[in-house]
Amino acid sequence: MATRITPSIIEEFSHTKNNIELLDKYGLLYIDLDLSELDKQLYYRRLFSEKFTFSSSIISRNERNHNLSHFFEDQKLLEKWSLFKKIREVVESLNFRVVLEKAHANLHNFSSESSHHVDFTSPSTVYYANPEWNPEWGGETWLMDDNHEVIDSVRFSPARLVIFNGNRPHYARPCTHYAKGLNRLVLASRFKFIDEQGNEQYQYPEKEFKFVN
Repeated sequence: MATRITPSIIEEFSHTKNNIELLDKYGLLYIDLDLSELDKQLYYRRLFSEKFTFSSSIISRNERNHNLSHFFEDQKLLEKWSLFKKIREVVESLNFRVVLEKAHANLHNFSSESSHHVDFTSPSTVYYANPEWNPEWGGETWLMDDNHEVIDSVRFSPARLVIFNGNRPHYARPCTHYAKGLNRLVLASRFKFIDEQGNEQYQYPEKEFKFVN
């Protein structure tokens, strides 16, 4: 099961130099952001109002990954948004010095196709934007091992932020038919960390990512 971020977790991260290794130890970390119901609604409406287009990941097989996505080209503007500032605060509370590499909103429904994939950056975060959600509607984030077996999962819950090593195979579970046409909306952010010399570093996967048929 995924691990909730607590003061003791934050303390553990504050005393390690290799936070990616520690992140691997925990798999999926999560925290429920302290947001008012109004803020949850406003963040959802802003993300939902963006212009979504079909996108195929160059990281995974195109025929397996056709999602509705909105990529934020003006990252400086995004970084000024109060929601993103909260996301960054959580990442930095785990002793990561980071710069944003890419952020995008993803929209899934019952008929959406997703794929097991890696991000080629780390750490990565996923913010669950829907202000209301029922567990039986699906939408979880799954973490996979090298054989694409599910080894960790975190339930979709409003205003929940998930943090993990984006270079481990992961997967967004689509909505179930119980959602009755509702969309699963998230804000996904990929970061590069800054090393002790102040240089921006990509965290590449240790092993070549391949699909298992």
